[in-house]
Amino acid sequence: MCALFGWLDYKGVVPYRVLEKLTQALANAAEEGGTDAAGISYVKDGKIVVFKRPEPAHKIHFNVPDGTKAVMGHDRLATQGNKKNNCNNHPFEGYADKEFALAHNGSLWNDKELRKNGTIPDSHIDTDSYIGVQLIEKQGKLDSGSLQYMADTVDGIFTFSVLDQSDNLYIIKGSNPMYLVKFEELGLYVYASTESIMTKAINQLGLNESEYKCIDTEDGDILCIDKNGSITRSHFEPKMSKYLRNAEQGSDDAQYKLGFMYQNGYGVEQNDEEAVRWYRRAAEQDNAEAQFNLGVMYQNGNGVEQNDEEAFRWYRRAAERGSANGQCNLGWMYENGKGVEQNKNTAVKWYKKAAEHGNVDAQFNLGVMYENGYGVEQNQNTAAEWYKKAAEHENAAAQFNLGVMYENGYGVEQNRNTAAEWYRKAAEQENAVAQCYLAYMYETGYVLSKDSSQAIKWYRRSAAQGNEVAKNNLEKLGVSMDETLLNSV
Repeated sequence: MCALFGWLDYKGVVPYRVLEKLTQALANAAEEGGTDAAGISYVKDGKIVVFKRPEPAHKIHFNVPDGTKAVMGHDRLATQGNKKNNCNNHPFEGYADKEFALAHNGSLWNDKELRKNGTIPDSHIDTDSYIGVQLIEKQGKLDSGSLQYMADTVDGIFTFSVLDQSDNLYIIKGSNPMYLVKFEELGLYVYASTESIMTKAINQLGLNESEYKCIDTEDGDILCIDKNGSITRSHFEPKMSKYLRNAEQGSDDAQYKLGFMYQNGYGVEQNDEEAVRWYRRAAEQDNAEAQFNLGVMYQNGNGVEQNDEEAFRWYRRAAERGSANGQCNLGWMYENGKGVEQNKNTAVKWYKKAAEHGNVDAQFNLGVMYENGYGVEQNQNTAAEWYKKAAEHENAAAQFNLGVMYENGYGVEQNRNTAAEWYRKAAEQENAVAQCYLAYMYETGYVLSKDSSQAIKWYRRSAAQGNEVAKNNLEKLGVSMDETLLNSV
């Protein structure tokens, strides 16, 4: 779920090349949190600079000017906001009484609500994290008070980092992790979302041989590290405390959120049984999101004994209350006869409800039903329409299937170039079959210009996921199947 990283050099004794390498090492190590995009922010001539790209960190060269005092970085796992629209990637620029940049690790749940009720204006930036910038800007200043307001107002799981134009670094520690160390003799702070990111980066540079100490950060802390290395702390109420208090008072929304945090280990030790307990309390109050999640727990046997009938029951209750996720999963239960007698006609009915509410999985599933005539009269045109809707929302399976439709002229006018474009989109999202198809096009010169290096690259990525056709084709090309080669892309 993304990763934060960065450093602040307050003595100016660490060589520039070391700091430059540290930036890249942290960015590369932070790929454990996401590889959809990466970016950094720093100050140049008293102005905030943001450099970000919709690519994995290891494919980007992060180069900051000599004399840079601080770097704030982020590696992204895209969950909201298309990564290819670079404005959706972190860090984000803002202005209150000074320029600043913000990055966020986590997931915020009330961005749409805050825009709907007028707390913050609409924005062309789709990422939930951007509301952090807007809430600070609303206060008209960047200080501990505006950061506390921001942390109190957002709803979800988070840790934020903020860098201002005076090289002051702020860390707003919510339920997501943060690991901060100080190299006293070097006059250097380094931070990362996890200890493993930190360890990998500083070991690579040999900084682990220098003495350093860990700086404690707790849920609810707001740390300001100024350009001289001094730390001041302020505080906001941790979300876990707020949710627990409200849940005990009977709030189904807080009960649902507690269940979610226990299920995922956000701010608490991961505990499926506790997650089920809180989901059940919220579900019994007709909270549709809790009903859906409780169904998932029963279907997977997490925190409860696996029970398809109970999963079906809770999915149905969620679906009847308008949950698109519940409708989609209810359709799947009917399609596959899980917890209920198989009925593909009823499956189509629920898939259609979910798909019309924008559920991408349901849109893909509905495409499959129409393509094959399952529970509905076969219609390739309608199948292609639903595949396209899902494909445009980054569903890799739909992108691949749409490619097949274009390649063969099923439900659309045949266009093999368009087919190759959809195969590529799916392949870039690690769809192994699409990778194999794309590789074949490069190998044979079918549709795409013949390119053996591209063919081998995509066959390797497909084979690394276990695709037997890709493995066989590599063997025919005389390419080594050594594991290190399979993973080199």
